[in-house]
Amino acid sequence: MPDVDQNRVEFSTGLFGLSLTGANALVTFLFITIFAMAGLVLWSHRERSEEHQEIVCMIKLNLYVNSIERGMPLDWSKMPVDIYGCVPRFLYERGAPQR
Repeated sequence: MPDVDQNRVEFSTGLFGLSLTGANALVTFLFITIFAMAGLVLWSHRERSEEHQEIVCMIKLNLYVNSIERGMPLDWSKMPVDIYGCVPRFLYERGAPQR
């Protein structure tokens, strides 16, 4: 009877001439999958972080604008320093809007 291993899993690609068998194929697949998932998690975290920062800026700016009495012009010099980065550039250039 020939020597045949029936539990042998074989993976080969013509791209790099790579031939992996058995546990090596599984380890390589898991390694690639783990790195792909880690990349996806980091990308998702960066996207959510930017969205969170935009929401925080919007809330701070909204609180500042609504803390000023109606009819009074907005005074950019009295604005808290941490809000300057939240104000869109076109508002600085054309001046404060009247409420």
